[in-house]
Amino acid sequence: MIYQCQSCGYISKKWLGKCPDCNNWNTFSEEQNIDIKKNKSNKTQAVAIPLPEIELKKIIRISTGFNEFNRALGGGLVTGQVILIGGSPGIGKSTLLTQILNNLTQNNIKGIYLTAEESAYQVKLRTERLNINNPNFLIISENNLTNAILEVKKNKPEFLIVDSIQTIYSENSSSIPGSISQIKECASVLIDYAKSNNICLFIVGHITKEGQIAGPKVLEHMVDTVLYFESESTTSFRIIRTLKNRFGNVNEIAIFEMTSFGLKEVVDPTNIFLEHREKENIGSVIFPLVEGSRIFLIEVQALVSNSTFSMPRRHAQGIDPNRMNLLITVMEKILGVNLFSNDIFINIPGGIKVNDPAVDLAVVVAILSSFLNKTIDTSCACFGEVGLNGEVRKSSFHKERIKEAARMGFKEIITPKNNEKDEKFEKTKILSINNINFLADFFS
Repeated sequence: MIYQCQSCGYISKKWLGKCPDCNNWNTFSEEQNIDIKKNKSNKTQAVAIPLPEIELKKIIRISTGFNEFNRALGGGLVTGQVILIGGSPGIGKSTLLTQILNNLTQNNIKGIYLTAEESAYQVKLRTERLNINNPNFLIISENNLTNAILEVKKNKPEFLIVDSIQTIYSENSSSIPGSISQIKECASVLIDYAKSNNICLFIVGHITKEGQIAGPKVLEHMVDTVLYFESESTTSFRIIRTLKNRFGNVNEIAIFEMTSFGLKEVVDPTNIFLEHREKENIGSVIFPLVEGSRIFLIEVQALVSNSTFSMPRRHAQGIDPNRMNLLITVMEKILGVNLFSNDIFINIPGGIKVNDPAVDLAVVVAILSSFLNKTIDTSCACFGEVGLNGEVRKSSFHKERIKEAARMGFKEIITPKNNEKDEKFEKTKILSINNINFLADFFS
């Protein structure tokens, strides 16, 4: 018997309270030590091929019926592609995949929804709510991998959904379902079958309390694409981010809205995120956000008020709290504002999580506006990374951000000083600054 960490896969001959590899506590479980014997293979030996002799074939994309989801995949599905989807319970993974499988199984194309968590009756209830009654939509309720594969082989589908990988078990492993050994074994069998039969495979993965996809990290290396639901289940918007994609760009996002009839794609995110914005804005500014190959505008809100506590509160929703504290310190040093006795709150409406460093300038402008109690013109947008000396650094996609803000009708855009001459737009003023010191004149 061996003991294996269920977080990282570290193996020990005895039980340990803390994993020496990933430093997590109480993650070791007892598993059977199975010696794997190498079987004789009938495959021919691989031959080295010179690079110029390898013929490239055009990748044929398959539409999922959702343009937003196609964008996250890099243009659509590829035959034999294996996709891992993770997210919090109840966020909409099963609902979205049910809708996608219904779209894919048109024109006598078969698809199978393999569920190990629900009964066929429960899946039927969900399809009734989504108004789906497709004879090519096949349901298998089975958690034994061997029995499930046999049934899949009988029907020969072109698309297969496994919900979820943590609840399926293989008889070749004596470990409990959801353990490291079971996940690796089941995933390996499913991926080999999908690749050898040119089946598009969707695998649903649970997440841990830390927000990571449960199971070994090697699972993410085994698949072609990793998608992750970022939004909270308490909001109506669902954001799917591409963390890995062998057939397209990473960091692409797809935005959906949860309705009573399933997930509905958001075609124009800018209008959705800005529709509730007030006319008189104190502590609110627009930021052109870059996500993958797209740019859309979001609102950055700040609230600064006198604290009634000995230690002022600092809270950030949608951005890194440590980054917010750093920017507050820079503002106190460079601008000379006294923020040490104020409660400061930052919010990005819509459930968006921003990792773009160019949001720094928008955060500084929003905090300064709330602190000075001065309004910001609703037609003003800004972006730029702020350094420790208050310098505003040039950001990626500089011109593209300006073009998108100008296209949406913004009349004034605060940007980093660009070495290249900014393009001129009618009815749009470009205010290029080197340091946040220039903001004193902006609010004067």
